[in-house]
Amino acid sequence: MTSINVDDPIELRDGSIYQFVARFGSVIRLRNTATSETQDMHIAELSQQVVGLPQAFPEIVRRFENLPDKTRAAAVTMADHLAEIETGVNPGRAERRPEYDIEKTTQNERVAAKVQELQKNGQAASRATVMRKLKAWREDGASALADGRAQRSDPPLKNINPDVYDALCAVIADQKNRSTGTKSRLIAETAANLVKWHGAEAPDMPSNATMYRYIDLLTKGKHTTGSASTRRSLENRPKRVFNTRMELLPGAEVQVDSTTLDILVKSPSGEPVRPILTVLLDRATRLVLAFTLRLVAGKAVDHVALLAQALTPPQNRPNNAVFREMVQRMNPSVTLMSAEERREYEQSRPFVHPRCIVMDNGKDFISEAFRAAAEMHGVDIRYSAPHTPTGKPLVERNFGSIDSLLLQYRYGYVGRSPEFRGYKVEREELMDIYALHELLDDWFLKVWNHRPHGGLRDLMHPENKLTPYQMFAAASRLTSNLETTFTGDDYIAMLPTMYRHVTDTGVTINYRQFDAEGLDPLRNTKSDLRRRNGRHEVKLDPYNPVKAWVADPKGGWIECTVRNEDALFYPHLEDNDFTLTDAETDRGDVAAVTAALAGAPLHTAIESTPNLPSTDPTDPTDDDDDDVIYVLD
Repeated sequence: MTSINVDDPIELRDGSIYQFVARFGSVIRLRNTATSETQDMHIAELSQQVVGLPQAFPEIVRRFENLPDKTRAAAVTMADHLAEIETGVNPGRAERRPEYDIEKTTQNERVAAKVQELQKNGQAASRATVMRKLKAWREDGASALADGRAQRSDPPLKNINPDVYDALCAVIADQKNRSTGTKSRLIAETAANLVKWHGAEAPDMPSNATMYRYIDLLTKGKHTTGSASTRRSLENRPKRVFNTRMELLPGAEVQVDSTTLDILVKSPSGEPVRPILTVLLDRATRLVLAFTLRLVAGKAVDHVALLAQALTPPQNRPNNAVFREMVQRMNPSVTLMSAEERREYEQSRPFVHPRCIVMDNGKDFISEAFRAAAEMHGVDIRYSAPHTPTGKPLVERNFGSIDSLLLQYRYGYVGRSPEFRGYKVEREELMDIYALHELLDDWFLKVWNHRPHGGLRDLMHPENKLTPYQMFAAASRLTSNLETTFTGDDYIAMLPTMYRHVTDTGVTINYRQFDAEGLDPLRNTKSDLRRRNGRHEVKLDPYNPVKAWVADPKGGWIECTVRNEDALFYPHLEDNDFTLTDAETDRGDVAAVTAALAGAPLHTAIESTPNLPSTDPTDPTDDDDDDVIYVLD
């Protein structure tokens, strides 16, 4: 530690000179030599204000810890030799040697013995060298013995010509929107810039090896010779210090975005298609509040349904267990949760009411329909800066998690770019869009919500990662507000709307016929909707296409089921007693499912099977003229 001689004048940082007067514990009394005024100052403040104090922790000590292991070990070994000269004891040896006994030898004798020992071990050492190192060791310790060449800290661009530096920086900045090139292109364009700017007075270009080193330094983290999309994204980031903001209240900020998934699914026409996923992610808990899956770009009405999902817990939505069972049978490569298991997870799923949604400036998001739905339910809208993914980074990162934790293990995965795509992926056993939707829904409930997240940390013990469920439980204690959820009728009201006539056979939507006993008073009647030509309002859930809901004039909704619902499972019965070839089975399956869903006659002949509907025209239950006809051999 350093000390102050109280007999000497004490100069402070403000330029004034003081003389020590007295000390009272940790308080020092000083007298100004110019004004003779006295001032009391704590020793801690005096240590900061006094001028001329040596550095208590020299910079050389900090650099010593960062030296290579070999250099640091050599310095420590030399320090042990010098300690043996000074004290007679070598810390690296257990025994004491007589030639270094401080009671029987002089310092000159010990130095001579050490020089002889070092030379014998192959080290070039003289008496002057040992004495110089002994002096440095006494003043600054082992850190002063390190090889000075290893402690140099010259700037890496110290010797670059300023004109070359300016030209190279201009070339690197110009790469933002260009196709990615190599470093040699950057060097050639730098040379061209020098000639363009300075003509015959242009400085000479450094060697290629030196230019490569300069390019590596100036392009670090910019992806100048890497991914073009990443390079543009980084260039669009604000040029300022980034602030870390934490949300502790669930729903205070919810981020939404869409992406095309890196997986192929079967479209209704049978063609392989990459679906588009839209996710609503809570910032505070990382919970996925809702998501939609489409084969084409989402529209405003799809995002309204997204908001309806977020505001309606699964318990209040229409039961889709029948449809999930059909999806499971038609996609044997996909394993969905059973109805009982899923019910348990749904009961424990937290409900988060979105208060503010952060989105980009896509036309589907800035539509009046979505804004009106959000404002109606007290949800604020905030738009991120254009071309700035950092405005909603969490939902962007969530897409990568879905890709690496789920999709890469499924048939149809195509990788993140063409170079990672497999051979003829479209010929694999692809799942359909409904199976992928239910698989994602199960994965969010069972895996994602219970998986420790690196962005969710215990504030007191940040080494402990929390799951979204645990974070929600901790955050829920911070607020006393109890947000209510949508009921089943509220959820249905926000589903996509269409208008249809109610006939003797119910309503027809997308070639499917839906019917229910509750439609009896509405059959062949006109609604009060004059602008809809007397057609009735109908709601359809795109992720539960076996049910539709017709507006009841008395209030509420009439739930209708697709006609011949039981026939949906016919091609997948396990107790059939007939045998067909694979091709015939596929054709029979497709024909039966198409007929059942569309309500059209079945034209493909199939084998006889038990429990078929009666075709007797005198059957009293046979009151429709569009029943599916099964042609028997």
